[in-house]
Amino acid sequence: MSKVDSAMTNFLAVPAYLTLLLLGSTLTTPAHSTNKEKRVAIDSSLNYKRCFLLQKHQQLTVSFKTSDPINFRITYNDKQGMNTLLSMPLLNEIKPTPFTLPMTTTYCLHWHNPQAFKIHLRYHLKSHKMQPSST
Repeated sequence: MSKVDSAMTNFLAVPAYLTLLLLGSTLTTPAHSTNKEKRVAIDSSLNYKRCFLLQKHQQLTVSFKTSDPINFRITYNDKQGMNTLLSMPLLNEIKPTPFTLPMTTTYCLHWHNPQAFKIHLRYHLKSHKMQPSST
């Protein structure tokens, strides 16, 4: 089982009270989705973060590739603070992976460069509204 498959299996099993503490500096970009590939360079020990206000049943598809391994997290905010949906250490790539969002809130994608040098990140994000199932 790959790291992505394993993380997807546990995607909704992460306790809501698990709070993520971010250490070090963070680069934050404006909150909007993109259908174009974006490229950024992340200096040593820094984070790059994208946040979006997304709706329940909306689907966010994430893919990225890096020049060197990077730590990746997806977090969301609720009344109790910041919670982790997904945490995957030392990845070079995630192929297009859809996430169906369980609630309307702000979701953030975090890439942390643990390397002693600058790394290059290419990513693509796409979101669209899912039709709720009629069961």
